[in-house]
Amino acid sequence: MLGDIDFLKKPIEPQLFLTKPNRFVIDKISDAYGIQLDRNINAVDTLKFKVPYYRSENNRLVYNRYVDKLRELYHIRLNFGSSDFWFIITKITETSTENEEYKEIECNALPFELSYRNIKSYIAESKGAIYVLEEILADTRWVLDNVDPDFELSKRTFEFQDNTLLDCIYQVAETYNAAVEFDSENRSISLIKAQFHGQYRGSNFSDGNLLKSFDKESNTDEQITRIRPEGKDGMTINAVNPTGQSYIADYSYFMYPFQRDEDRNVIQSSYYMSDELCHAILDYSEKIESVQDQFADLTLQRNTASSNLSAKNAELTELKTELKVIEQIEDNQLTNNNKPVMFIETFSYDGSEITKLFNSLDRAFNYAVLCRVVDNTNITVKLDGLTKTVVADSWTVLGKLYDVISTAVQFTGIGNSDVYIQIVNISPSEFDTSGNEQAIIEKYCANNKRVQIVNKESEINNIKSQLTAIDNLIRGLQVLLSEENNFTPELLYELEDYVRYHDFKDDKYVYETDLYQAGKDELDRVRTPQLSMNVSIVNYLENIEQQGKWHTLRLGDESRIKYDRTNINVKAKIIGISYDFENSDIKLTIANVTRLDDDARKAEEYLQKTNYNSATLSANKEKWTRSITDVSDMSRLFDMFLDRLTEQINMSVNNTVVIDNRGITIFDPNDLLRFLRITSGVVGLTKSGGQRFETAISPDGCCREEVLHRVISNKGLTL
Repeated sequence: MLGDIDFLKKPIEPQLFLTKPNRFVIDKISDAYGIQLDRNINAVDTLKFKVPYYRSENNRLVYNRYVDKLRELYHIRLNFGSSDFWFIITKITETSTENEEYKEIECNALPFELSYRNIKSYIAESKGAIYVLEEILADTRWVLDNVDPDFELSKRTFEFQDNTLLDCIYQVAETYNAAVEFDSENRSISLIKAQFHGQYRGSNFSDGNLLKSFDKESNTDEQITRIRPEGKDGMTINAVNPTGQSYIADYSYFMYPFQRDEDRNVIQSSYYMSDELCHAILDYSEKIESVQDQFADLTLQRNTASSNLSAKNAELTELKTELKVIEQIEDNQLTNNNKPVMFIETFSYDGSEITKLFNSLDRAFNYAVLCRVVDNTNITVKLDGLTKTVVADSWTVLGKLYDVISTAVQFTGIGNSDVYIQIVNISPSEFDTSGNEQAIIEKYCANNKRVQIVNKESEINNIKSQLTAIDNLIRGLQVLLSEENNFTPELLYELEDYVRYHDFKDDKYVYETDLYQAGKDELDRVRTPQLSMNVSIVNYLENIEQQGKWHTLRLGDESRIKYDRTNINVKAKIIGISYDFENSDIKLTIANVTRLDDDARKAEEYLQKTNYNSATLSANKEKWTRSITDVSDMSRLFDMFLDRLTEQINMSVNNTVVIDNRGITIFDPNDLLRFLRITSGVVGLTKSGGQRFETAISPDGCCREEVLHRVISNKGLTL
């Protein structure tokens, strides 16, 4: 309305400034024309414009001073509305025609400078996004700004053999299905979850309302009903898939709009499938759902047992290594240049008193007398006449000896047992130290280590038996859920008409459960025909009367397109914006097209409700997602973070305060994604335009997504 128009505002038009790489401003480029700006999600922005060799001054042509100042690799600062964007001049073309002479300047956004650096032979196994990005950005002027905490907690394997640094950043983003935002003003990088990147700000275009033209395409080339995920080293999902198959399937698109009542009476038939096949698929989905909790519990048990088995195998390896060291000590002391300083005796005690005499000791050495009585019932052990306490079937240090040439170990009583005696040469410090008996046994007694190895092997065999039993139960469920046991041959034959395979391979996935979830996410994306649109609209940024809509056109935001004559009514995400300022034209590339008519809403609800593979694994991945940070590193991180916040608060000048029924909102008009809102009882801070308040203060305490939420959700953050 006329009363809402602020005529003091100026239309949003591009302003170009030529600068050196150090950002020293050389001049404002006032005569630029044919300006075209292309902005894209997860691609470097480009800028193109022309500068004439001659300009008109006082009704005569004079040589344009800007022409000779333009050089390759100089920077262009584009002031566009309330934002500044920095570009690098990458190409200059000199053109002469009958009508004009000009230089055409082509630029890439400042992040393009990251393509000048190569990353070679880089491998990071089971690492998060922040770890990888900080490593590859270490020798640059670029820093991380905002990275979703899930991208750090979800570990992946990254390998860059010979990639540009810019390509590596995009690969990390692609791994987590993230949107990359480059802040060329501050040389900072953010990775944002796709679902939280952008929002709907009221951007509507229709016939008679800024819409010039559009084309909408529905393409089934990439539509998939079965997906086969494959991770690192050929890892598959068979073990964690409730059906036991190497693929995940979803036929819900071809089932729509089939409906049945509780008595299996058909209310509405599918556009494609027979009623019998739809019944079978729904029955199959219900059967999968019915065993979901049982399967998740068995998977958790198997993961726990597998973890225990790995730990026990590591312990067994360590014990065997220790045994080799002890055996070397034994060999040295038993020979000792034909003067042994270790003596070993093994016999079976039958209830008759017996004394074992060792009379080849050397006065110059220190000794420890070790003994193991398998069954000490009714057996008394004495060392040189002094009674000693022994524990059944355990090695005991009977005593330490020095300055003696002999010693006697006596056994009396009516018991029966195997007996082991070992006299070892110990060091003076070991002789003088009290309470180190167990350490002496661990260092010198090979028989003790062999017993530990046998016990450890027994533990391992028990765990293997548990795993076998669990695997048998899982296989039983998977046989129950196999398609062959749930579909007749005739129905399987019909189903083949709707089987469309796709192999999803990604070496970054190192855990089966992560790979399974990634496969499900990918199948959700491609289970329906892919819709795309290209839209041309009037450049309303130049229209002062449209100033109320200026803020609605942002890369990553959602927009609604309506054209009644062809029944088009869709909502879509803007993934590309091309500005042609010369012709007052804006072209939008939009994806994730969602129809908004009633049939589309019903179809979407149907797809969600009849998800063919709805099982969710609750396997414990605590050890996979744990992020352990050294206290000193964390202290340094906190200090840096607080210093930056203090500077931001002290330097903040562009604040707008709005008080309404939603509370008190404080924001910067140039950054509408970040603001603070105060209500009666809660103070919330958001960096996603209010879609989520990632940091909040309430009477119950303070919470921040990266810490509190992750701990509560049992995805562990360990400091």
